Amino acid sequence: MLIAAGLPPESLLVRDASRPGWKRGLEATIGVVCDAATAAELPKACHPLIFTLLGKSAFNHLRQIEGALTGADLPTS
Repeated sequence: MLIAAGLPPESLLVRDASRPGWKRGLEATIGVVCDAATAAELPKACHPLIFTLLGKSAFNHLRQIEGALTGADLPTS
């Protein structure tokens, strides 16, 4: 998606956060496109650009369904 958006492929570093050493070299980046869980694991010098797959209304709808199924009163954003 980033290449399709116009970023040159040679400017991208691709990391698999499930592999050892994935954080190496990230301090030299301008930003890291990642999910919220990976953002919490980034080195402090990194600027996370969190990529969300669900919009707020879809997330809230799923939380309501979860609450109905579990009987819990879950907060929505």
